Amino acid sequence: MNRLTKHWLTKRVSAAAVTALIVFAAVAAALLLRPDAYDARIGLLAVPRTTPAAAERADFGVVVANSLPAVIEVAHSVSTVTAAASRVPGAPADPSTIIENVTVDIIPASGLARLTVRGEDPDVAAGLATELAAELVQANLLSPTAALRVLDPVPTVKHASPDLLLAAGLAAAAGVTAGAAALGAATLWWPRPERRLRRLLEEAGIGHAVVVIHDDGSTDGLGTLRLLRETVGRPLRLVASEPQLVDAAARLSDTLSLESAPINDDRRVAVGLVTHSAAPPEPLRATVGSLPDPHEIVAVILSDDGTRDEADGGPRTGSERNLNSDAGPVANRQAESTRRASTELTGVGRHASRTDAAGRPVNGSSRREDLTLGEPPGDDPVTGEAASASAR
Repeated sequence: MNRLTKHWLTKRVSAAAVTALIVFAAVAAALLLRPDAYDARIGLLAVPRTTPAAAERADFGVVVANSLPAVIEVAHSVSTVTAAASRVPGAPADPSTIIENVTVDIIPASGLARLTVRGEDPDVAAGLATELAAELVQANLLSPTAALRVLDPVPTVKHASPDLLLAAGLAAAAGVTAGAAALGAATLWWPRPERRLRRLLEEAGIGHAVVVIHDDGSTDGLGTLRLLRETVGRPLRLVASEPQLVDAAARLSDTLSLESAPINDDRRVAVGLVTHSAAPPEPLRATVGSLPDPHEIVAVILSDDGTRDEADGGPRTGSERNLNSDAGPVANRQAESTRRASTELTGVGRHASRTDAAGRPVNGSSRREDLTLGEPPGDDPVTGEAASASAR
């Protein structure tokens, strides 16, 4: 796995991990910071009346099946809740608050109804459950064939809020789900460098296949580039898509120019496009469009290098080099030295050509000419009289 792929995976896994941690912390905080809640549960059972007249009037099963669901509506009525809350100390004054925390479950084909009241205080919740059950019994919803009977005089109270272990489990499950979703979204939003680059090349008009080489400082990338140069059998030229990538192209050029490669076709060149994984599409399209033949591109080198400036304080301006020519780094330095020497000699010629009829320099002294030529000043002593005469 190369460095760019590792960076791609690290970036997306980091984003998914951060998302998972945020969701985990948010869910855990929301569960742990909630006030404590307690559920008071009591059961109501439908039983037949023992009077013969009642048994003759209707069938017990039909009455229970048709009338027992009415318990749900009666338990949520304002009048019933208000009457029950008036006998419970500490109960909320607003009946709507109590109604929101009342649940009635009908057990099918059993004649059993389960009444649950949730509250922050266990004693208040138990008192409300007991009084509501009493109100439902007194309502005689199944009369005259049947009647409701409270199973247990004391309701069962349980802690309803999630404890630390349950809250941690729920938060972990939510965090893992959110992290997986974030990783999938990041993968779709930020594709791999190779996939993104191929899409950009297709948009720029490069429909043929190219070799993607990772310039991660290892020998694998250079070995692949050398093998590609030998395979195409043409002069290989590196072109940087952006100015900050010129150094990377020059470094690869200097390295590859030290080794010669056979050339089978010197009429055409092969182009290696040097870019980076997050290259914007505009410079890449402009670079591809500036080539005489875009089909000359045989490789794309992905490099994150290119931020270093040259020693003279600015980036290099040249963006391409011929890798199969005899001009390597040594020849380039020699050419630069020759250019500088030519410039210096041209300046010396300008100073030396301005002389009078006696052969003495004009607008300058013999010492200035010696310094311009890079030689030490003359050894002839200059007396005070000669200096005065020269001044006059």
